[in-house]
Amino acid sequence: SKEDLVSPYVGETEVKTKEVIEKALGGVLFVDEAYMLAGNTNPQGNDYGKIALEIIMRAMENERGNLVVVFAGYENDIEKLLDTNEGLRSRFSQKFRFEDYSPKELAKIAHIMIQAEGFETNDVVKEMEELMSNQYKSNQMSGNARTVRKMVAEIVSNHKIRMVEKNGSFYKI
Repeated sequence: SKEDLVSPYVGETEVKTKEVIEKALGGVLFVDEAYMLAGNTNPQGNDYGKIALEIIMRAMENERGNLVVVFAGYENDIEKLLDTNEGLRSRFSQKFRFEDYSPKELAKIAHIMIQAEGFETNDVVKEMEELMSNQYKSNQMSGNARTVRKMVAEIVSNHKIRMVEKNGSFYKI
């Protein structure tokens, strides 16, 4: 991620990025949300993400055969990233697109997450699938498990609040 590669201090981005690349040699450098490296400047106007990208591009060329680089992120954002530098796009020979989860798959993920929190989920799966399907159709939800994780966290939090209030205590957890 950007945090692993970029430093807010002059000269440290080069060091951090080179260290991460060095560790990845002979394997894979996986940059999640890689699009965060493009076009971000700090308050002083320095674009340290661009510096990290340039170092990665050099390593992709110089360590060809010894380093695989994977940029992960939302398709449109990755396309914009690849457009920021003419040489960047040409260095990626493969592109993999993963389809969004379906509402049914999202409901299964929610079911597993809710069970992991210690809750019984007898008849909830069908209701969750309907909820996911309705939100998906109205563009309130993408096929993204992160959205489900947030929803489950809210469900658990609301349950805890109700339990505390029901037991006569008004402490909010």
